[in-house]
Amino acid sequence: VDGLHDRVWSRHSARSQLMAGLSVAGRESALPSRKIASHNAGSTRLASPIGEVGASRKLQSTWANDSFAALWTMLFFEEARMKLKGQVAIVTGGATGMGRGICKMLAQEGARVLVNYRASADAAHEVVEEIHATGGVALALASDVQQDEQVRDMVALVEERWGRLDVLVNNAGWSKVTPHWKLEELTDEIWDRTLNTNLRGAFYCCRAAVPLMRKSGGGSIINNASASAYTAAGSSIVYSASKAAMVNMTKALARALAPDIRVNAIAPGLVHTRFAGWPDEAFQQGREHSPLQRIASVEDVASTVLFLAADATAITAETILIDCGATMLATSRPRR
Repeated sequence: VDGLHDRVWSRHSARSQLMAGLSVAGRESALPSRKIASHNAGSTRLASPIGEVGASRKLQSTWANDSFAALWTMLFFEEARMKLKGQVAIVTGGATGMGRGICKMLAQEGARVLVNYRASADAAHEVVEEIHATGGVALALASDVQQDEQVRDMVALVEERWGRLDVLVNNAGWSKVTPHWKLEELTDEIWDRTLNTNLRGAFYCCRAAVPLMRKSGGGSIINNASASAYTAAGSSIVYSASKAAMVNMTKALARALAPDIRVNAIAPGLVHTRFAGWPDEAFQQGREHSPLQRIASVEDVASTVLFLAADATAITAETILIDCGATMLATSRPRR
């Protein structure tokens, strides 16, 4: 997965530079040349606003046309290599954190992306603008995944706008840090909101998406679980329980929806986002206790989602840990 991440992001960087190059070439060909005096010949020569280019506008025009042809050729082949060209994706909780990175990754691979959010309107529209700036297609939509009617309306909008659905990423989640030993603080309100968002909401999205996915010829569902599903050491007891249930639901849905739709999950460990309001010390401790001496990044998570959505055509019912070995090697890491 690390190798996949490196290849994907290097290509995305190159594509961003390419789009910037097209913009510069367009400006250079559009701006008029200005006259400057030639000190050695006593004649008038032409110069581009960004530097001297020769004695005639024809030379400048030829350069611009050749540049456009080369750049557009590069862009054509770059887009031809996109893993999700022509596909459509919904990412719930797509405005911030891991969801933001996933939206951008899928869009850079050619998918048209619906950026779902509940309350982070400004952040969601920023994601859309960033995607548009790199030549992608995206739409932000406020929908609460806890509300079945809103989820169905979201999928209906995707069908109306783009006519298909290929990838669903159930990333929306909620938690409140509640020490496990403080049982009285784990209120009914925390229980209900955690389960309704993390588990019931993901099911609502799957149920609403399946008919359109099948109509589109099949698809891929990726659920964002958590390493706490295995360690039971998350931000609260109910959060860990909701993510363990999501892993179980992933397997059940994979069996129920095969062979048309693959269903997998990711299980990130600590990732430095604003989710749940973890203090910076928690992330530092995570690095120190990690076998790889680091924690996973948003890009690591997004790369794994892309792998499951586009490349892993023989994989379903799986959950991939993204925690730098912390869960599997916690008891076997040698001391230093």
